[in-house]
Amino acid sequence: MVSSRPRRGRLAAPLLLGTFLLATTAALSFPFAFAAQEATDEGDSGICEEDGVPAHDAYDLGETLIRDVMRNANATNEYLDVLADISDSDFHLERTFLSPGSLRALASVRRWMEDAGLRTWLDSVGNLHGRLEQEGEYRDDARVLLLGSHIDTVVDGGAYDGTLGIVSAITAVKNLKLRLDSDASLGLRRPVEVIAFSDEEGLRFKSTFLGSRAVSGTFLKNGYLQATDSKGYTLASVLETVGLSNSEEDIAKIAMRREDLYGYVEVHIEQGPVLQSLNQPVGVVSAISGQTRMYVQVDGFSGHAGTVPMDQRRDTIAASAEMITRIEDKCNEFPLSRENMLVCTVGEFNVFPGASNVIPGYANFSVDIRCKDDAMRGEVVSLVKRELLEISKRRKVECEIQMKHSAESCQSSPTFTESLRRGILSAHELVGRYEEAREKSRKTGPPDPDPDPGGQGEGESLLWDMNEATVPVIASGAGHDALAMSEVTPIGMLFVRCRDGISHSPLEHVEPRDVTVASLSLYQFLVSEALLAA
Repeated sequence: MVSSRPRRGRLAAPLLLGTFLLATTAALSFPFAFAAQEATDEGDSGICEEDGVPAHDAYDLGETLIRDVMRNANATNEYLDVLADISDSDFHLERTFLSPGSLRALASVRRWMEDAGLRTWLDSVGNLHGRLEQEGEYRDDARVLLLGSHIDTVVDGGAYDGTLGIVSAITAVKNLKLRLDSDASLGLRRPVEVIAFSDEEGLRFKSTFLGSRAVSGTFLKNGYLQATDSKGYTLASVLETVGLSNSEEDIAKIAMRREDLYGYVEVHIEQGPVLQSLNQPVGVVSAISGQTRMYVQVDGFSGHAGTVPMDQRRDTIAASAEMITRIEDKCNEFPLSRENMLVCTVGEFNVFPGASNVIPGYANFSVDIRCKDDAMRGEVVSLVKRELLEISKRRKVECEIQMKHSAESCQSSPTFTESLRRGILSAHELVGRYEEAREKSRKTGPPDPDPDPGGQGEGESLLWDMNEATVPVIASGAGHDALAMSEVTPIGMLFVRCRDGISHSPLEHVEPRDVTVASLSLYQFLVSEALLAA
């Protein structure tokens, strides 16, 4: 059996008061310390090498600084190990919205943010923020560059989904500050902020992107405060229980204005097989597919399995089975479905009463439809609804279709896409410089007490085969926090190779060297987007 990330001994669960200490001691308001400016086109993102710090600056760094940069980037793996052991379950990895496990994980993330020199605070929906700032005016403008991902997981999830984007951002910003402190001529072009979003998966309240929707300003209009979990608790009551404000006024303060934002960039595991097939550790995302999520409730009539004739049954499992098969058939048959990454999934199914000798009288199931082309996705959603209602009518069962989530597809900022591509190239140069110095030291220097700060073992290399033409630029079929953030600011994404494309599983795995390369690539992106020479 293929192994997943090794799990260390389970962290001891603190007392309930300690569990919520992070939430109750944090500042709950969102401090806007930067001046508002008019929003500009996406093309305003980026930097010309003649007036800033070129992304390809590996050879401007001394060997000592390069070793420190490599050490910080490799620490991303250590942070992932810690978070992989923080769970609400003793048997698998599970952290849901503001659960005790999520709050313990946020406490660790907060320590790492502060160690990296970031000012931290927790907002009213449990998002943890850490900002790198400087005294005085910024050298370009005061619009903030956001980085981040989500702290929650699916049930029995993997150790990289979401968390990789948080901790790689922290180590990249830590290296950015290291670079800033090493050269008095450098200053911040703009503030840089890392956000650990409290919820993206949507498991507890069946609504995705709760954390990022609060920041993008669409939380309240979706009525999330009244949403209930499986135990009947409302989201508003959960916020109150953990010591956060559930007032609409405080939650509205979390929303960031378009004119205050420079952009949002997220590192995420690919959750697919493309990078592995290309033998590349990282790639740039060009677009994110739109998504529609529905819940279908089917009402029939329960009866005795041995006494009700077949032609008189109102069997909800039989009806649901036909509906699910029809959904699959229509998605497969739809014109240009493959080219536009159209995929349809039923991932959840429930039945009542669930007895072997009883005809089921009630069933419900989820429907997830994704596509790069929003118009096509709309057509498929309408087609699926018509087909399900036709089946329910013919089978004499009631069918109610609830729309739970809808998000349009979005294109990545062309400037961020290019900056991330150059960041990958610069990371490759930096690793090459590091490998040269490492080999020279091994041959001619005295014994090194820390011979491999980059984390690779004896005889191993972090370098990979690539050139400018081979940097992958691919589309994402999965929704991410970047999708919600695209409603208020330009976005970019960096994908990281994962083994066999497996995700949402304990078998989810990213090679440690790929984790290090991801952090270095984001760091080099930040050098070009957030530093400016005098």
